[in-house]
Amino acid sequence: YGESAEATVTASTEPGRGYLTCDTSFMRVMFTRDTLVGVEVETMRLRDPNCHADVNNTHVTLTAPLNGCGTTAQDGAASSKISFTNEVVSGAAVTDGIIIRALELRWPFR
Repeated sequence: YGESAEATVTASTEPGRGYLTCDTSFMRVMFTRDTLVGVEVETMRLRDPNCHADVNNTHVTLTAPLNGCGTTAQDGAASSKISFTNEVVSGAAVTDGIIIRALELRWPFR
């Protein structure tokens, strides 16, 4: 997959919410727990429903292999770069008075 990796974090509309690191075989996105208020962190996963987050008291981490967990690759037509994409999916409880409905949140990253 190449010797260098260029990463763009598109995981959030809020600066600093998600931190993305890339390697030659995986992408890892990490969130601090305090930026995920209202998000049910236990439901966080990648595109593949079998690829769940590692959750501790301070962080939520998801690791996406470049060849699994729903990661897709796209060749750059004008360059020799390959862009890998996945997304974090999470359910969040939203309360409207006494009605609670599930809202699915998605944060794409590449």
